[in-house]
Amino acid sequence: MSSPLKILHLEDTRSDAILIERSIRKEGFNYEIMVVENKKDYRDALDSFVPDIILSDHSLPGFDSIEALEILHNLGSRIPFILITSVLPDEIAVTILKNGASDYILKDRLERLPAAIENALERLRLELERQEYIELLTSNERKLRRMLEHGSDPVMLLNKDGRINYISPNVQKMLGYSEEEILNLGLHEIYHPEDVREAFLELSQCIDAPGDTLISSIKRMKHKNEAWRWVEVSLTNLLNDPDVNSVVNNLRDVTERRKSEQIIRESEEKYRSFFENSLDGILLTAKDGRVFAANPAACRIFRMTEKEICEAERLGLTDSTDPRLHQALQEREISGKTSTELTMLRKGGIKFPAELTSSVFKNAQGEIRTSMTVRDISDKKQAEEKLKSSEEKYRLLFEFNPLPNWIFDHETLRILDVNQAAIQHYGYSRDEFLQLTIMDLRDDEGRHQLSDILKDFTKEGGESYYGKLKLLKKDKTPILVDVYAYELCFDQRECSLVISNDITNRVKALKQLETQRNKLATAERIAKMGYWELDLKDNSLFWTDEIYRIWEVQPENFTPTFENLLESIHPEDLENFKKAQENALSGTAELNFEHRILFPDGSIKWVHEKGKLIKDKEGLPVSLEGTVQDITVFKRDQEKLILSESRFRSLIKSQTNYVVRVDLEGNYVYCNDTFLKDYSWLYPGDSIVKKNSLNSIKDYHHQRVNETVEKCFAEPNTVFQVEMDKPAKGGGVNTTLWDFICITDSQGHPEEIQSVGINITDRVQAEKESRFQANLLDKIGQAVLSTDVQEIINYWNKSAEKIYGWTREEALGKTLGELIPLPATEGNTFRKIEDLKPGEVRTGEFKVKKKDGTEFQVLITDSPVYDENMNLAGMVGISSDITDRIEAEFKMQKLNKELKAYTEELVLANKGLEQFSYIVSHNLRAPIANIIGLGDLMKIEDHPKEVQDKLSQELINNVERLDTVIRDLNVILSVKSDILKNKEPIALPKLINLIKMSIKDLIDKEQVTITTDFNDMQQFRSIHSYMQSIFYNLILNSIKYKKPDQAPVIHIEGKKEGKKFIFSISDNGLGIDLSKNGKQVFGLYKRFHQHKEGKGMGLFMVKTQVEMLGGKISISSKPNRGTTFVIEFSDK
Repeated sequence: MSSPLKILHLEDTRSDAILIERSIRKEGFNYEIMVVENKKDYRDALDSFVPDIILSDHSLPGFDSIEALEILHNLGSRIPFILITSVLPDEIAVTILKNGASDYILKDRLERLPAAIENALERLRLELERQEYIELLTSNERKLRRMLEHGSDPVMLLNKDGRINYISPNVQKMLGYSEEEILNLGLHEIYHPEDVREAFLELSQCIDAPGDTLISSIKRMKHKNEAWRWVEVSLTNLLNDPDVNSVVNNLRDVTERRKSEQIIRESEEKYRSFFENSLDGILLTAKDGRVFAANPAACRIFRMTEKEICEAERLGLTDSTDPRLHQALQEREISGKTSTELTMLRKGGIKFPAELTSSVFKNAQGEIRTSMTVRDISDKKQAEEKLKSSEEKYRLLFEFNPLPNWIFDHETLRILDVNQAAIQHYGYSRDEFLQLTIMDLRDDEGRHQLSDILKDFTKEGGESYYGKLKLLKKDKTPILVDVYAYELCFDQRECSLVISNDITNRVKALKQLETQRNKLATAERIAKMGYWELDLKDNSLFWTDEIYRIWEVQPENFTPTFENLLESIHPEDLENFKKAQENALSGTAELNFEHRILFPDGSIKWVHEKGKLIKDKEGLPVSLEGTVQDITVFKRDQEKLILSESRFRSLIKSQTNYVVRVDLEGNYVYCNDTFLKDYSWLYPGDSIVKKNSLNSIKDYHHQRVNETVEKCFAEPNTVFQVEMDKPAKGGGVNTTLWDFICITDSQGHPEEIQSVGINITDRVQAEKESRFQANLLDKIGQAVLSTDVQEIINYWNKSAEKIYGWTREEALGKTLGELIPLPATEGNTFRKIEDLKPGEVRTGEFKVKKKDGTEFQVLITDSPVYDENMNLAGMVGISSDITDRIEAEFKMQKLNKELKAYTEELVLANKGLEQFSYIVSHNLRAPIANIIGLGDLMKIEDHPKEVQDKLSQELINNVERLDTVIRDLNVILSVKSDILKNKEPIALPKLINLIKMSIKDLIDKEQVTITTDFNDMQQFRSIHSYMQSIFYNLILNSIKYKKPDQAPVIHIEGKKEGKKFIFSISDNGLGIDLSKNGKQVFGLYKRFHQHKEGKGMGLFMVKTQVEMLGGKISISSKPNRGTTFVIEFSDK
């Protein structure tokens, strides 16, 4: 069994460390992992743990991944280092990779981690093998050098493929190459091309004879100066010798010997070769005109055999009427030689122009002889005639060429001639042009470039391509041109004709085209959309790069064909795809089809194909082209949305409250069944939709409703509550309570009013005597849950937690029967999900138990949920605690959660209304009643003065009480309005220190000791002012109610447990008797220690602020044993 892979993981977030280890374990690695989170532990682990690979987050306490990588490199370690972090700026990621990191992986892409680990370890293994190989090679080279460097003749060591492994210093002297240069050459580059085949044949023969030496042969080898050296070569096969492991190639330079032999041989063949192979005709003659010999070229020129030429003699070979013949003979007689042009005769007397050179000499016997060299210049004469004609044509072509042309002198670079196109394009006059050199058309940088081009340009048939050059017009405007040059002779000077083509605009257009192509490729990648084309002639299929990415194949390994495409389509979609393809090919309809791709591993992608048929001018189909887009993410989101909508429809359908939607003209858009049951009778006809909503509202409440709607328009997405009366079926009035909210479109414009209402007629009648003591929103609160078809719970709301006592974490994954068992006789039938029919709603009352065993009565409503294929997907259940009056509170809470999509903002608003109603009913009523009573008493004028004064003072006291209550209400309302402030990270130690500084004098006076423990949670994201107020009030409360004989000690602790943030504030003060006052601890104006001044608002404010932040507060206390407050927030 192989030893486990030792992984050192740098990570300070435990949840991330667990996820990463899970990803490694999932791939079946045999591993041992150590997690560290600071620099010291990291250094210690490098020494003691000796990891095989290191995984590291970027930001760690006191240092980061860059420093961790630097520590590793300073130790000289090659341990692979992989960065695993959240989103990181590209420049930092590039820096870490340049510094030696093996890979970089985002935490939301952990599926790449196993492959990255394997790749990093494989690269390390290959690097170590390469190092071992280099060390072995170095050892072998030292052995060979000791054997070869001291030999007398030059030596090469060859491998069996003929590659040179080593040369002795004498080889460098013989061939002129450095050791590095010759080791980079092959034998075919050193040997003469004519000797290469034989050299490799001898090498092959030598390899077949281990230990033997092949007989020496002579070959040509190339010197560095391009000269060929003649070398005697002998080969010895020592491939089986482990210390040599080469073919030893012994060399001996025999160039000088070969040169001597060659000179002798060439001396003998020189004249014969010249005579036989000359392209000019050569005749050996006498002064009297006899001909003794003629070479093959002469036979071709005169179209005679050598014998015929000898018999024809001078008179048969020359035109005797040509006066130049006599002049040439006289000149040769006088000077011994002549050169002229003559008219000569071919066989049959055919005349032709020729160049004749003749000289007089003596042969070996001392006889006077003459030689005649004849060159047929018929082609030359014809060319001269054509040249004269072409010069005129050239002049016309040059002058009227639409491209700028000029001629320049090779020696001076001066422009000698220029055409009209160049004058117009560059802005110079002809005279100005002829004063310029070609350097004057370039800037400083361009002149150096042009100098190099003139030195190094290659010539092919007199044509040269200078490339793309930047030239300057007269006004210094730079332009980019393609330049071609043609060598010619002009005014008897070596010149070049330059043709320049301005490509400035074309280059700009190409750059723009390339930019557009890049943008298109980027757009394809972003949109996950590619282009395809099916050629109907050869049935070939073209894909852009993005389609290869969608199909997860590489272009070099995969050739797209229509057959391959069909094989990749999900079997359930194949027939429909073929039909859609056939319709598109027949022209019946364009291709517009969604289907699935099935991959070999069983995974699936959704794609959307669009395409149309392309026809030629004759109307015949030539191709089918279109696009394909990866819509997998969209499809998954769509499936989630359909499921969510199904649940919501079931929830709305089971709702016993009113749900309506009204357009901007006040007409109904939607009404649920509950509303239609009570009020559709007011609207004759088949449908209530598009009917005026005011027709179902009593006239005296029209203005109130219109004002509420105007408020909704002024503040969209804000809930406004209104009470209105509606006609009751059969007579009378129904009093209803509604929540209105204005929903906006994507541009923020009002789109419609959505309303949720309940019939509160019965409650209104019951509350007439104590309107201010009833809280409308306290009567709402329903538990909502959903299950799959196996009754396994997959959703559990907060009301369910409160009603049943099971937390969401405890409930999810359990069955309904485990958590909420129903009585056997009734529950078995009621809970059969498979018996639920589409649209059916089941409602029943049952006695159930909470988590702690307490029995209570609930109203349960169940309705089925179906997926998009109308397959039963599960059930939505709604239940309410109907044991007492809080049924109405739970129902209202559920109503508001539905209206605000179960958002906490509406729940908080309902609680705010609850507190507001409570304060109004309990705290305003008493002073107002007293003021009214005192006012009535003061109307009686016959009271004595002292009674009048007492009544006035009592009136003032009650007014002050009323003012105090109003001020307190203002504080409470300001607290609730502040909830709209943005949350921010709060440094908890800094917050407590700020509070301590603000009450420093009080702390010093009372000798208060405050300790904190925020080790598990240094920061908390919330509203700063709220958190400061909460801790401030609790600290002041602990100091105010301290024991008289003991200095206050306050301990504040913050920690995170799972998805909860928990704060505790403990003191050693007087404590509270919770058995008597437990339900009133957080009440407004509730005080439990009368020996201290106070209003009883502190703990009420703390509880209000905690709940506005979405948290909850609890208290544990005993008299004279101190108090502990626990505040809990969920991780949202």
